Amino acid sequence: MLNDGYRGNRKNNMQKKLLEIFPLYPIPNVVNLMRGHGLEEWDDTLPLVGKDWVTVSKDTAYMEHHYTFPCWLMPEAYLYYLPSVILYTYRYAEENISIPEVCYHMISVMKDTVLGVDFAKLSATQMQVIEEWFAYVKHIEQMELDSIK
Repeated sequence: MLNDGYRGNRKNNMQKKLLEIFPLYPIPNVVNLMRGHGLEEWDDTLPLVGKDWVTVSKDTAYMEHHYTFPCWLMPEAYLYYLPSVILYTYRYAEENISIPEVCYHMISVMKDTVLGVDFAKLSATQMQVIEEWFAYVKHIEQMELDSIK
């Protein structure tokens, strides 16, 4: 268990902040959800249909078994489900002192300009939360490294 000042309150505060700055509605519909039409894309994204990002953030089985889902999302759907991965990262790290695989896939999409995710659509407050998330991920990664030294 994580016990370095990031525990519990950090996760709860982040959930409250995310709920304040990222809308729950409208939920992306199936037409605006995924890029591509392959079996993997369908398998990873179809379970999202009709689910808000808070519900997805609490679905551990989905996050662990469909961790590549960020790679298949249309740009608007990516921005919609981004807070689900942020919140899940905090919960997962608190329990495991490591970063979930889905987090790395979400970040890889951020770095891929070809996919067309327009971060300019996000507010300064939303971008600040994303930066806090990056710092948290780096912190947990450093704790992982320190634990194996």
